[in-house]
Amino acid sequence: MKIRFPIRLVSLLTILLLITTCLPAQQELPENYSEALRQLAGKHDTSRISLLLDISEELLQSQPYKAYGYAREALVMAEDLKSPLQTGYANRALARVYTVTAVYDKALEYLLTALRQFESLNDTTQMAICHDELGVIYMSLGDFAKAHSSLSRALELNRKKLNHQQIARDYMNMGSNYLNADSIDKGLSYLMVSLMIADSLGMDKEKVSLLNKIGYGYARAGRHEDALRHYYHVLDMLGDQPDNLTRSEAMVNIADGYLNLKNYPVALKYATDGYRMAKAGHFYPVYRNAAKILSELHAAQGNYRLAYEYMATYRAISDSMINSEKVEQLARIQTLYDLSRIEEENTLLREENLRANRRMQTRTLVIILITTLVFVLAALLYALNRMNNRQLTLNKKLAAQSRELEALNDLKDKFFS
Repeated sequence: MKIRFPIRLVSLLTILLLITTCLPAQQELPENYSEALRQLAGKHDTSRISLLLDISEELLQSQPYKAYGYAREALVMAEDLKSPLQTGYANRALARVYTVTAVYDKALEYLLTALRQFESLNDTTQMAICHDELGVIYMSLGDFAKAHSSLSRALELNRKKLNHQQIARDYMNMGSNYLNADSIDKGLSYLMVSLMIADSLGMDKEKVSLLNKIGYGYARAGRHEDALRHYYHVLDMLGDQPDNLTRSEAMVNIADGYLNLKNYPVALKYATDGYRMAKAGHFYPVYRNAAKILSELHAAQGNYRLAYEYMATYRAISDSMINSEKVEQLARIQTLYDLSRIEEENTLLREENLRANRRMQTRTLVIILITTLVFVLAALLYALNRMNNRQLTLNKKLAAQSRELEALNDLKDKFFS
């Protein structure tokens, strides 16, 4: 406990510092973003929100603590402007930062808020993205059944919209979910399909991630040489790109491959580099895995003191990422969201029922009016018919009297003649 507690405390304080004190930093930005920020300085509109979100996305894989600051500023501005769409985007950007840094309770909270915004707008494209990212969070938490449900919902929505890029991402995440759930062959088949789609659409960023995941699948199947080939391909494709998350993940995966092949010196080099990069970037899942591999490496070489220290670090990071309290909190967040959805659905049903009742009352009133008019018209027609019959009878009498008068006139004329 004397070793685990300080490390865990430092980890928790780091996460707290990330959440509470980060402010947007404008250094180390690409020149086009710096210039755009200068041009939009003092602006308080959707164009500045979009720029802040673009910058947050740009920094997400390399400097998530800075990405947080830009996303947070975008959320405050979007809420001030009362823009549901921009508020949804900003909430999702914050959820991504928390996902990368393994603060899954906050990630889930912000992502479900974003999903509600997009549902209110009936924006199925953005809803599908949220469901896909929910699947990633549940997969990271080890709830593979719930992850599969969210990813399937995302795939269903994207197929309706024929959104092939998102379909490729859905297949990629579903493949990863199957790998983590020990369905290795099925996982690899999904990843291969995703790779074919991504390659045909020129999705280079997704191809890098897919190569990493396919390598992991080969490693799970015991094909470590094939896995290493894919991991090295990832590093080649990354080049100088500012994507330290994927780079550190590939390094740690390479270290794991060489550990299994018992090439300890090379494994130690890659594990150490990946450990330092993940620690500096606050990529806690990669940081944790690197600590575990370093512990196993030092134990295999007889250095049990370092092995123990790295294992203590591994356990401390694991405890700070997910514990029983956070599991309960995640369950509460999901339950609150589900209850909110049910209440919204009930409200909509009540409103629809009121509208249906009003429509029924209107139809009933119209039917009564039409029926009344029919009866009135029928009565008028009956009265007119009787009047017409009387008129016909009178006409017949007049005609008969006219004939009698003519006969009398003829008789009179004869008499006078």
